[in-house]
Amino acid sequence: MLKKTAIVALALGLAAPAFASEQIARELKVDPDAYTRHEMVQIYTTGGFQRGQRIKLIHKQRAAFEAAVVDAVARSGVMSTSGVAPAR
Repeated sequence: MLKKTAIVALALGLAAPAFASEQIARELKVDPDAYTRHEMVQIYTTGGFQRGQRIKLIHKQRAAFEAAVVDAVARSGVMSTSGVAPAR
């Protein structure tokens, strides 16, 4: 009995964060896979007109990060522009 209780508690503990993310996403009317839990909390705690600005900032930050990663990879010579590692 104790083993079953422990398994149920573990399963609920693992499912709770995903459920919370889905609840926040539903309330914000966004796709739960579109934002991290941290980003959704930031959007949720930002109210009114500023909520839209926060979403734009998140997208701007992501674009800047992705551009920096692409630039760093290109400068390192790890991958060619086709996405295939260069022959050595």
